[in-house]
Amino acid sequence: MEKALKQIQPILLTLSKLFSKKKGEPLFQIKLLDYYLFREVMSPFLYSLISFIVLYVIYDLSIHFSDFFEKGIKFSSLIEYYLSSIPFIFVNVTPIALLMAALYCLGQMGKNHEITAFQASGVGLLRLSAPFLVIGLLISLLVLCTNETLVPKSIANSEKLRQEEIKKKDSASEKTWKEFAYKSPYSGRYWVGEFDPEKQELTNAIIREFRSDGSLKIKYTASSVVWVEDSWWMFNGNLALFDLESKQIGNEDFVKKPLRAAQTYETPEDFKSSRTPTTLMNISELKEHMKIHDKSELVYKSETVDLHYKISFSFISLIVIFLGVPLGLMNAGKRGSGALAGFGISLALCLGYYAFTMLTLALGKSGLMPAFLAAWLPNIAFTGVGAFLGYRIFTR
Repeated sequence: MEKALKQIQPILLTLSKLFSKKKGEPLFQIKLLDYYLFREVMSPFLYSLISFIVLYVIYDLSIHFSDFFEKGIKFSSLIEYYLSSIPFIFVNVTPIALLMAALYCLGQMGKNHEITAFQASGVGLLRLSAPFLVIGLLISLLVLCTNETLVPKSIANSEKLRQEEIKKKDSASEKTWKEFAYKSPYSGRYWVGEFDPEKQELTNAIIREFRSDGSLKIKYTASSVVWVEDSWWMFNGNLALFDLESKQIGNEDFVKKPLRAAQTYETPEDFKSSRTPTTLMNISELKEHMKIHDKSELVYKSETVDLHYKISFSFISLIVIFLGVPLGLMNAGKRGSGALAGFGISLALCLGYYAFTMLTLALGKSGLMPAFLAAWLPNIAFTGVGAFLGYRIFTR
């Protein structure tokens, strides 16, 4: 731990210069303050984080233990399953772990009269709070990176293990996607049928093409449509042509026929991405996936909310610092019920934040609130609450 702190100390020292109040303030004093506060926060943060992860694993294991025992799950499979779940657990428990660490750190500093000593030496409460905000920002960026790189893969891997080992169901056994439907963002085609992702084949296929005015132009029916050498081939089917009033004007049976190429072919990979839950996508993948839908569709609006929330969610740790530090300073040094009340208020505000977030997300997904506002309003509102509390503390 000490070695890791020493390695990042130069970064902290550079950041600390931004918060110096006096132009001629000794650099060594700033070094000690920032390094000390970082160490005092990160130690309980890591302990809290590990504790929450272990508690989650124990809780989940206690619920499913009978299933694991009855199905004879290997111990190595359980280890792999829970290791795969750690990135997801990490991003979800980090805010509360950081809150507990900040409150504990400020409580101990108040108990040991360190805050009073800092103020007596000319270090104001605002300057004292700056390292906490930097820590909150750095952890938020870490959560964002983890959410973008590790979480989608870890969720997919843990789900695969759960299907294969825990449910004793081969994840590839669902080889055919029943009642498959896909709308191409490239050609405007609608695909319906049963799709086998391994064979890259659509059976009992119906493919419709529409004009820009929405009228039906061509309808293909085929017993199978297969992806061969970067193009689609239809077998044993029929082609029907329609006029501007969607009345059939032509008809052709075929045994084998290539699907007419559009500007860009929809590929089997496009089909697969359309089936991937948004939780398994990073931001760039979700943006690409959203092209499947018209902007007027409710599903597009819902996925736009998900897109904004993937970013706003990562900054919960910073919001927690905005809320926790003022409350921690208010109750620093208090004992017994006073300290417990401060922690209770902080926890209640955090739970209120999550509840308010669920409300705004639901409103956004139903189309009753703009997507950006639905994802960012809780952050904006609770940052305002934290700023108000901070103003009361720093100006008294």
